[in-house]
Amino acid sequence: TFTPESVSATGRVHLADSNVGRLAITQAMVDGTYDRRAGELRLLQIDAPDLALEAKGPISLAPDGGASNVEYKADLKRLETLAAFANVPLSGSLQLQGRITGNGSALSTNGALNASNIKYGDTSVLSAKSDYAVRLPELSPARAEVGVSATATLLAIGGRELTEANV
Repeated sequence: TFTPESVSATGRVHLADSNVGRLAITQAMVDGTYDRRAGELRLLQIDAPDLALEAKGPISLAPDGGASNVEYKADLKRLETLAAFANVPLSGSLQLQGRITGNGSALSTNGALNASNIKYGDTSVLSAKSDYAVRLPELSPARAEVGVSATATLLAIGGRELTEANV
């Protein structure tokens, strides 16, 4: 049985000129350690024509002691490429920057999001900026607490056009 306690790994993996489904990857690397719910992500880096991702920092999924402090940046240049994995008609671009903190008692991420030219079916947004906070008590997605503060400009939703919306 696969559980967070049963995983132990140390090493570095490097990919070059690879494909994962429709996603072309120019270069990817993960370097770190993980053992019994704790580890160090020395570097996670993915460079691809449609996305760039970088993350690093300590990870703790134990319910007591230790603390995660993972910084991440993601530039999703063509959402349609990633959305194709889930067969979702989504397009546009998205940039995220944030930090994952906490441990198995409550893991949290806080950050900022910038989006442009987002389109999903008949809904579109020219640009959006958001600050977000997500908390997962006991690593349970069903108990997730989400907070968002966002501003979007030039929206088309359900046949209506809006110049600006704030949430």
